[in-house]
Amino acid sequence: MKIKFLGAVGEVTGSKHLLECADCNILIDCGLHQGINAENKNRKIHSLIDGIHIDAIILTHAHLDHCGYLPRMYKDGFRGHIFCTPETKELIEVILKDNAKIMKQKKEIEEFSYSDIHIHQVMSLIKTHPINSMFNFKSLQIEFRSAGHILGACSPLIKCQVENKSILFSGDLGRETDFLSPIRQNAPKHVDTIVVESTYGDREHTKVDIIQKLKELIKKVIKNNAALVIPAFSLGRSQTILYLLKEVYMSDSSIDIPIYIDSPMTQKINEIYEKYIDSLNTDKSLFEFIHNKCTKVEYLKQKSKMLNTPNAHIILSASGMLSGGNILKHITNKAQNKTDILLLTGYQSEGTLGYQILNGERSFSINDEDIEIEMDVINFPYLSSHLDSNEICYWLKDAAPSNIFLIHGEENSLKHLANLINTTLDIAPTIPKVDKEYIL
Repeated sequence: MKIKFLGAVGEVTGSKHLLECADCNILIDCGLHQGINAENKNRKIHSLIDGIHIDAIILTHAHLDHCGYLPRMYKDGFRGHIFCTPETKELIEVILKDNAKIMKQKKEIEEFSYSDIHIHQVMSLIKTHPINSMFNFKSLQIEFRSAGHILGACSPLIKCQVENKSILFSGDLGRETDFLSPIRQNAPKHVDTIVVESTYGDREHTKVDIIQKLKELIKKVIKNNAALVIPAFSLGRSQTILYLLKEVYMSDSSIDIPIYIDSPMTQKINEIYEKYIDSLNTDKSLFEFIHNKCTKVEYLKQKSKMLNTPNAHIILSASGMLSGGNILKHITNKAQNKTDILLLTGYQSEGTLGYQILNGERSFSINDEDIEIEMDVINFPYLSSHLDSNEICYWLKDAAPSNIFLIHGEENSLKHLANLINTTLDIAPTIPKVDKEYIL
């Protein structure tokens, strides 16, 4: 077996890893690069992968940086199988359709754009297998293990029966303290090689009472008759925030202000989460809360009421990094209100409006309108759905593989985690280079 890392090498987007086996080539994840210089990075990866015969693609989960390159693969002639969990398949269709609309508006990435026709064609190639099931493809035996993180996320365990070798890809790993995501499985014993993410490989997550902190913020909003504006990623983060709001409202009957969900994509994903409730670490009370306490903003009358309400309220909208979407309307509408709160709940990538605001900038041009942001900005860095450095070591502790490769992390994260694994587990991980071949 051989492996090449074509994406998420020294960075946290564009996951794409080529596994060369005895009788087939498998691509693990097929993601788009995002953020600064994304177009050139996607173009470079295209040059690396162009001409390589791919027999099948295995997807760890439905985030765009793990699945967003699929339509381009189809346009370039890929007609093999795509394997993922049933939940991931349904989420992918929503994610790709939303991204198709965004890419259509950005001519600078026109060469990577695609239409609903391409998405339909890609979806026809997908074969689903549930978590903890085992299936065969050519000489490979494949098992999807639960990765937590978001609905449907898996860590594929691949065994080549011809070469008698095994490899585990972590995908993105959710935390044991996740409120909503499926329960994650640790790495199993007797695996030869493990490829593990390192997004937060250089830090430890802060341990706080998240529900209490959110409750205090909402009480402040009520006291000031203000608005709490929450930008959040539609997949994963928004559902976690709704779960936390449910817990806050259930714990204190005095909290009963309106909640508006102003994101069609979030609403679609909520429906998929509800369909697969048995796969989640929650019960039907979450969706009863969403149906009974939250207003899905779908009509002009609802939107007008939300934008003009004088009373305390909460708005949940996308995008999470303020890089587009309905959230920009709310920022513009409430920018001058000093008692309103903008709550940043996730990672803010360099080059985004969210990153600029988080780092103290307050003057912007949004949709050709000059804006001075005077609303209160609060960072809420407690909702990470990735393991920190110590948690990754714990995830690895029983596996004792011969090889560990660290991906999906920036330089400091990679180096810190490599040293920690070497110290605690007595295994020296490899930090791979792009397009270099490693023999397993």
